[in-house]
Amino acid sequence: MKRRDFLYRSAATSGLLVPAWVGAKPCSPSPVSVTGGTTATTSCTSGSMDDDWAARTAAAGVFYSHNFTYRDAAKTVRIANDADLRASAWGVGGTPSLALWDQAHKLSGAGSLRLQMPAANRGAYTGYSLSWDGVGRTTKNTSKHQFYVQFAIYADSVYRNFHYGDVSTWGGKLAIVQAPDRSFEPSEIVLRRDIRAGGYVLSYRYTPNGGAEGFSLSWPALSNYTYMNFYDRGSPTSITTNSHLRQRYGTDYQMLGSDNQGTNPDYQNAPRLVDNGWTVFEMYIDQVNQIVKIWMAPYGQPPVLVMGAMNARIAPVGTMDGGGASRQIYTGMQLLNYPNNVTNWPTTDTFICYSEVVASDNPINFPGGLALPSPGTQRPANYPPSGAQET
Repeated sequence: MKRRDFLYRSAATSGLLVPAWVGAKPCSPSPVSVTGGTTATTSCTSGSMDDDWAARTAAAGVFYSHNFTYRDAAKTVRIANDADLRASAWGVGGTPSLALWDQAHKLSGAGSLRLQMPAANRGAYTGYSLSWDGVGRTTKNTSKHQFYVQFAIYADSVYRNFHYGDVSTWGGKLAIVQAPDRSFEPSEIVLRRDIRAGGYVLSYRYTPNGGAEGFSLSWPALSNYTYMNFYDRGSPTSITTNSHLRQRYGTDYQMLGSDNQGTNPDYQNAPRLVDNGWTVFEMYIDQVNQIVKIWMAPYGQPPVLVMGAMNARIAPVGTMDGGGASRQIYTGMQLLNYPNNVTNWPTTDTFICYSEVVASDNPINFPGGLALPSPGTQRPANYPPSGAQET
């Protein structure tokens, strides 16, 4: 299938709600929300997405792929229900009954992983763990030190737009890349939804000194930080106030105590989850050279580099994962709806879905054959910006 045909079929529907940080319509498989709160059917066809998934997973270097269609690594047993879905994992944590097989919100294949967040069960969560050894495997024999992992998240509108409460806490974990059964250990890379409303996405890593550190820049003259240290809108060109930081680089870590990210113009272009649609993420983790990079985009749109560090301060190659066995870190990942430490809870049942998990030794094209932007694993141009330093 030609790339232009994929993009044409993906973006043909008009009237979609478009994230402010991307100047093009996302490919949002049906159903999607449109202006006025109704729904519409898009022309993202299952066939085109299946073809695209096949091309991505057949590329050189791919060592893991899962679109929640088969429950085994050999792809001989198809998923047909919730029990099959859970059997395709290393394990399902928290409340396993909240992990469901969703045939309504899917990309390629037969369904997706749906993680429920019930209004009546405050604090309940679940997580789906997977091993690089293969779908359904419960071993950790494949450890990686320089690799890419890509996955897509569907954010229900209620989930995306409610406020977790205490904005000083670290909640809303979406994914942990380290191992299928470990956390709070050196080198875990965590993707999370910001506490405040609006679906803003942040990330942090757990460093060898035992601290959780966001991927941030500091401006000594301002004593302020921003997580979106690779995301650069290009203006304003002169950074002299905290408002300038938010306008150019996104979410301001130290702006605590308010819920105005959805209305404050400083935040309108910060990267965030698509509302009632799919957002694709890709992480590059390099233990050897201490680099972490994260790209994201609405499904079917070009990837944008948004987060990471050129001095990641993650544990070196050879570090064990702390599980008691001789297993190095980076043997798998966890897909989560983990609202730890939150003080608020949605009053309506909500959920997030995951699909199209693929891991590779090489860069992975985004859906539609869209390659990662240059400079790849190298230092971005003009980084860090004048007056700033990586923390």
